[in-house]
Amino acid sequence: MNNPIQYGLFIALLALSMTAAGLLCTAGTVHANELTEAGDVLQIALPVTAFLSTYLYDDPEGRVQFSKAFLTSWGTVYGIKVLGNKVRPGDIDPQEEGNLSFPSGHTMGAFSGASFLQTRYGWVWGLPAYFLAGLTGYSRIDAQAHYFDDVIAGASIAMLSNWYYATSHPKKFRLMPLIGEDAYGVALQLPMDGNALSRYGEKVDPRWSFSLNMGPSWPSKGEAAAPSSGGTTIDLTEFDDNYVFNAAINLSRYLGKRHEFSFKLMPFEKRQNGIFSSDVLFAGSTFPAGEQVRTRYRLNEWHLRYRYEFLPEDAVSLKAGIGVGLFDAKVEIASLEDERIASAEEMNVMPLFHLEAGYRFNPQWRISADTDFFYDTDNWHDEFRALVHYRADPNWEISGGYRVWAGEVDQADLNYKYTNHGITLGFTYLFY
Repeated sequence: MNNPIQYGLFIALLALSMTAAGLLCTAGTVHANELTEAGDVLQIALPVTAFLSTYLYDDPEGRVQFSKAFLTSWGTVYGIKVLGNKVRPGDIDPQEEGNLSFPSGHTMGAFSGASFLQTRYGWVWGLPAYFLAGLTGYSRIDAQAHYFDDVIAGASIAMLSNWYYATSHPKKFRLMPLIGEDAYGVALQLPMDGNALSRYGEKVDPRWSFSLNMGPSWPSKGEAAAPSSGGTTIDLTEFDDNYVFNAAINLSRYLGKRHEFSFKLMPFEKRQNGIFSSDVLFAGSTFPAGEQVRTRYRLNEWHLRYRYEFLPEDAVSLKAGIGVGLFDAKVEIASLEDERIASAEEMNVMPLFHLEAGYRFNPQWRISADTDFFYDTDNWHDEFRALVHYRADPNWEISGGYRVWAGEVDQADLNYKYTNHGITLGFTYLFY
């Protein structure tokens, strides 16, 4: 099939799926707005489109692959939901039973369909499908049904499940330009087995990797004042210092054995209800003692990093890197008795310094400890991790361990000091 026909068929299938999904949604509840309703529809329409596409291609193998990937994603997401019992951002009572915020089921459904379409049938299907899946994730944040990390966790679980089960469709091929010293032409690239060893042999290095790290984390320190001089310093752990599930993702590009460029996204947010024992002045508003309030604090981190491996062929590993990090810190107090909300937010860019040391026992097992340290004259942030890694096969690595991150935002409008601890479980897929 040529591209225009494929696009047309994708649109036709998606329209049919959205119509069916819309009928199911409107037969149930009334939705708050059009964006929320679009997300409700797309979480059904995209996986249905992916499933129907296997009939379009007469692809029973793909149908089995999609079914396995979707059921694995669904079971993983809803198992973690029950285990985490994370309160949704829009819920008034955090003590309410049945909080199922982490991960996002809507986003998982949408990305299950999009990831399968891209993995199995290529970017002609995948690009528009990923756009619609991303819209679904955004709709869940906009509706205050999920936090940022709930959405990236749901999307990542769906993509990882598809990369595990789905393979390129056997009928796919592409033409690529071939340029050499003495020859020019066109090369026909045919699909091959998904295992890196069968394609390339043991000595081939990965070109890309994608990692999802998630697990419970809990604060041991959280102090905030707004403004930094004159505002009341509040203890953000006073109402609730229990654990909350959160997630981070990392995308890396490798250039040989020594050089690595990476992008990391780690959102973190916590909300809790309580009563202050004394009057609190925060961001120009006064919250009297005895008033029911909700505190909200978040710290979203993005960073770009380059690092260098000094000992690429040794059992001992030593890496150092530099980069830049963007931090968005926000603290908010909202009265539950009226509509008063006071908030302070600071966004800072800081240079990053990285160091990692590790030891490889054999091709499967290794240990590592690393730190990312950010510093400027008014702010600092440090994240430390100690991990055990298991390389299941050339494409997959599983890791687990302990992490702690701490820092201070020291600006005129906000002073925020924090220390958080966590248990992390990571899943990494390597592309060759």
